[in-house]
Amino acid sequence: MHTRSRQARLASLLDGALDSVEEMIRKRRSVALLGLAGHGLYHFLWTAVYPQPYESVELRSALAAMFVVFLLPTRWLLRMGSAWSVCWHLTFMLNLPFFFTYMALRNDSWQWVMGLEAALLLMHLLTSGTLTIVLTALGVTLGALCAEPFGIEWQNCLVMQAWPVLLFGLVAAAVLSRSRLQHSRRKTAALMSYAGYIAHEMRTPLASIAARASMTREGTTAASEDREQHLAELSREVQRTFALIDILLTNVDPMRHTSGRGTEDTQARQDWALISDVIAEALLRYPFRDAAERERVQVRVLEDCPVRGSPLLLQHVVMNLVRNAFEHCSAGGVVVLGITARRRAQDCELSIEDNGRGFAAAGWEQAGLGLMFCHSVARSIGGNLRVLASPSGGCSVKLNLPSASAY
Repeated sequence: MHTRSRQARLASLLDGALDSVEEMIRKRRSVALLGLAGHGLYHFLWTAVYPQPYESVELRSALAAMFVVFLLPTRWLLRMGSAWSVCWHLTFMLNLPFFFTYMALRNDSWQWVMGLEAALLLMHLLTSGTLTIVLTALGVTLGALCAEPFGIEWQNCLVMQAWPVLLFGLVAAAVLSRSRLQHSRRKTAALMSYAGYIAHEMRTPLASIAARASMTREGTTAASEDREQHLAELSREVQRTFALIDILLTNVDPMRHTSGRGTEDTQARQDWALISDVIAEALLRYPFRDAAERERVQVRVLEDCPVRGSPLLLQHVVMNLVRNAFEHCSAGGVVVLGITARRRAQDCELSIEDNGRGFAAAGWEQAGLGLMFCHSVARSIGGNLRVLASPSGGCSVKLNLPSASAY
């Protein structure tokens, strides 16, 4: 039990190292040039322009040389394996908390105290995770130990007088760094969840296609009507697979469908559409599993309304909302698709309700990229999308689209 706990803590400690290296490897050359130029520039400033009590060209040269590794080709760094991660973090620990702590204590000037504060903040921007805090503490301690033999007056030095400011900056940087790391991990988790959803959605139609193909192959001596039925069902599953792929690709990159040809190109360039036509086309293209699933969708158009926006993107919005309703709808439930036009407010409201688990269990955080895509499209044309708890139970999605003035 204790071994597992230690392994968990060690894994958490190393998460920051792996995340920051993966994030910054593409920017390593910019960081290296900044480090090399910074050492040279500030050596000139602290010796010729604003002379400081202590300056060491030897120490700066040794620390600047560590950035040379960052200029190596990517394939060389990948061959280094874990050594590259060690080099990355060791470079920042020695060039930021260690160097600036040592120089701030040796010079005892406000310029170096401010520089130390900036170095601590920069350390948390360039690295992340628990390892950053460990390396920062280690660098500051090492810098203080190296400066101790030179007779530092700890009670009167400016670093000790400024410790509340330095501590506040360090804590703030740690909090922001942790928040950034958590956001990155949530984003990765969302992408992995979406990848799992794609695999799950594609498995069913592909399995059906394989089964129909096997039945058709084995039934070569069967009646012609049976073969035609198998081929028709096989064709429907293929079309359903294409529709699923179309929805997924549109969610990832909505603009990929604005450069098509023929009918889709006309729809993409058109800037308005009747909401009834959008719904009818969306339901026609939606990959229902069977006729029974299609009958579970009830459409009520109280008053038709022309809305602004690309008909093709609006169709994909409706398809995504219907899919989201089916995902959270209980078995045998009915998805009610109602439309209300409110001309006084210069918009049209599309309401999709289901009898699923409700908003508390299926909110924005669990809706995935599909609902985020719908929200993005609605906002891009001046509309809005809201997720509410349905009075009858389940979830209610309200999509408000601006009316088209050209109607």
